[in-house]
Amino acid sequence: MAEQTHDLIIAEDSEVVRNLLVRLATSRGFKPVAEERGDDAMQRVHDGVKAVIIDLRMPGWDGFECLEWLAREHPDLPAVVLSGADEASEAVRAMKLGAVDYVTKPFDAEELFTVLRKAVQLRELKRENQALREEYEMPAGALSDDPVGASEVMKALFRRASQAAPLDSNILLTGESGTGKGVLARHIHARSGRAGGPFITVSCPTLPRELLESELFGHEKGAFTGAMRKRAGKIELAHGGTLFLDEIGDMPLDLQPKLLNVLQDREYQRVGGETTLKADVRVIAATHVDLRDAVKNGAFREDLYYRLGVLTLEVPPLRERDGDIRTLVEHVGPKPATDFSPPGHPDAGGTRPRGHLPAPQARGLPHRRRGARPLVRLLMARQCQAA
Repeated sequence: MAEQTHDLIIAEDSEVVRNLLVRLATSRGFKPVAEERGDDAMQRVHDGVKAVIIDLRMPGWDGFECLEWLAREHPDLPAVVLSGADEASEAVRAMKLGAVDYVTKPFDAEELFTVLRKAVQLRELKRENQALREEYEMPAGALSDDPVGASEVMKALFRRASQAAPLDSNILLTGESGTGKGVLARHIHARSGRAGGPFITVSCPTLPRELLESELFGHEKGAFTGAMRKRAGKIELAHGGTLFLDEIGDMPLDLQPKLLNVLQDREYQRVGGETTLKADVRVIAATHVDLRDAVKNGAFREDLYYRLGVLTLEVPPLRERDGDIRTLVEHVGPKPATDFSPPGHPDAGGTRPRGHLPAPQARGLPHRRRGARPLVRLLMARQCQAA
């Protein structure tokens, strides 16, 4: 068999669209191969493939069967789905089967390949993280999926989170930036009755007001300039699962009533639409600001604050979690001193036990969980230098 050099697979039954996608992909640096049938396309998957574009309607295997096969055989291979403008519900189903995103036909080339590039970059980042875990002998998820903490305050937080997880109530996570609120939100989702559904994140500060509204609620074709097709929002994509609203305190005041309506009545409308849609989501929100002060200052609705904070969990900063420092060292510290020991040094052979550091004090430590890795590496390097 000839060596396979393609890095992008296109599964599309329309010859016109198939040929167009091949030209667009080639002009953007990809080496595509295209197939009319879904099952033929899946046979072209090999280790060098970076992503897959899948139409939902094809002869042979349809898009859903392709996604199910990819989830079993190549779970880390990103798939972007092409769907018709009237197939929003099927696009949601495709997302639940593992598609990273969907683009409606007729598609905008820049939108499609922006989505594709982001999916490829995310896959590479995940692979790099996995390689780092293996290099430093870290359990998978130590810094991404599982909360870390042995202090009494964190044990109490984990107990409360575990008790709250199955209740299906909205939860507000408070605490300084970088303390692990997103990690705790995933922890709660994974232990809830919605664990089999999607976990969808919306970062409120990263989008302008108009784009944030469309991102949350979706939009109809022609709803605003540039809305060339109907698009489902994150609330719709999170159907049956959890919607995580990061930095909810930055949500514009005029958008807050629309979110309140979702929480109160479990209903919403797409931007520019008249059809009322049902919202089957659990909302977990996070903020680093004091929403009570924001309410007093008129920057946040009081009724929305109480709807979001049915249950409130505060994530303490690292400086208040003395008992967690050694635990974090065990998780993020590199292999035994060998990374930093000069040739001939007694520790160059890896004899020092993992995580062997002088007991650090809380003073001067970063208050954020994500600041722990560089600190630990710096301490180990200095210790080896001193020795």
